[in-house]
Amino acid sequence: MLTLKILPFSLFCFLTTSILAASTKPTDPKATTETVKLYQNLKELQHRGLMFGHQDDLAYGEGWVYEEGRSDVKDACGDYPAVYGWELGHLELGDTYSLDSVHFDKIQGWIKTVYKRGGVNTISWHLRNPFTDGSSWDTSSKEVVKSILPGGEKHELFKTYLDKLAGFFAGLKTEDGTFIPVLFRPFHEHTGSWFWWAKICVLLMNTSNSGGLRLIIYKMIRTFTTFCILIQPTVLMARKNISNAIREMI
Repeated sequence: MLTLKILPFSLFCFLTTSILAASTKPTDPKATTETVKLYQNLKELQHRGLMFGHQDDLAYGEGWVYEEGRSDVKDACGDYPAVYGWELGHLELGDTYSLDSVHFDKIQGWIKTVYKRGGVNTISWHLRNPFTDGSSWDTSSKEVVKSILPGGEKHELFKTYLDKLAGFFAGLKTEDGTFIPVLFRPFHEHTGSWFWWAKICVLLMNTSNSGGLRLIIYKMIRTFTTFCILIQPTVLMARKNISNAIREMI
């Protein structure tokens, strides 16, 4: 009798979770159908287990580089990972390959392969410091965040970074022209102290006025992102009509 009581309850929980996930949508009204489905699937799967991921999984591994179909995870476990991470640092500079030394055209191809396979693609972007021209880890100036806001010294330069990013996203399409949804992770680990967009760099801009600090962060987020789960930098949305990324800031 205990089993009979537990089974209907478990089924109820599963159905309730599935219904809630299906009814949940990103706040971006222009999100593509595929992006909405990815978001809903992630919401549902969080109650069923973990999804294992690997950075640059198809690009290189132990003793190999750029071998078709190769994956260290597959070699070790017999199957590909569920989640694949890709890095776009140096895309903003117009380089052909990332700071991980992986060519951007190949990353685009692998993202398409992963999507066709049923996997999840995540994209991080360790962009250079637009104020000092240093790396993402250059925290020497307290002016960088302010400089990329509207009216700032580096605002126009930062928009060129975003245009290059938009061009990359625009190329993430299937053979029939469907945009491929991805998890986009700009300004990740922003609560730490090691990137120019990190908390400590923003705090240096206004250490005496917490209200001013909140305003600076708000302007930064609202200017370059649609502040919601499904986002693109607004430059991407307005000028490039891109709506196929789910934003994470972790």
